[in-house]
Amino acid sequence: MASAEREIVTGYRRLYNAPALPNPKAAIASGALAVALATITLPAQQAPPRPMLLQVVSRVSVERVAAGERFTVTLDLTPAPRIHVYAPTVVNYKPVAFTVRAQPGLVVGAVSYPPSEKYFYAPLKETIDVYQKPFRVVQELGLDGSAAGRAALKGISTLAVQGTLSYQACDDKVCFPPRTVPMSWTVAVKES
Repeated sequence: MASAEREIVTGYRRLYNAPALPNPKAAIASGALAVALATITLPAQQAPPRPMLLQVVSRVSVERVAAGERFTVTLDLTPAPRIHVYAPTVVNYKPVAFTVRAQPGLVVGAVSYPPSEKYFYAPLKETIDVYQKPFRVVQELGLDGSAAGRAALKGISTLAVQGTLSYQACDDKVCFPPRTVPMSWTVAVKES
């Protein structure tokens, strides 16, 4: 059984550094507005590197699949140090969610998440379910073996499976904006 592997590094950090501009009233008062505008050069601002909040490695269990056969997509997720993501059981927070887009010929089965761990958030005196250590999410898939499924797969040599991983990462002080990471995999379709 061969596997395809793709690594997606996600992270998010929003920074804004407003450039220093001269006071227009002072420039007009000194008669130097035209000179100031002609000589102002703003330093080239380079975007700071985005911190990695969650490392994602995905694997497809097979390279080729026939109608009626099953396969899986596995995500190995590793939060950065001191980062947690919310488990699917949380309420009032953005939980980690892996979804695969349904399409003709593809059977989307159950997705499984591992047991979470409890995290006590002191500022709110709240205990919530999170993942702070590496964890694995497995999505069951298959090619539809029914007459309608076989008809949808007829003449197709590859099938693009598309999905998304959504999550919100936090540390002990701040929660980063929720992220949605698009993903796709291609499996070869065997004639059956």
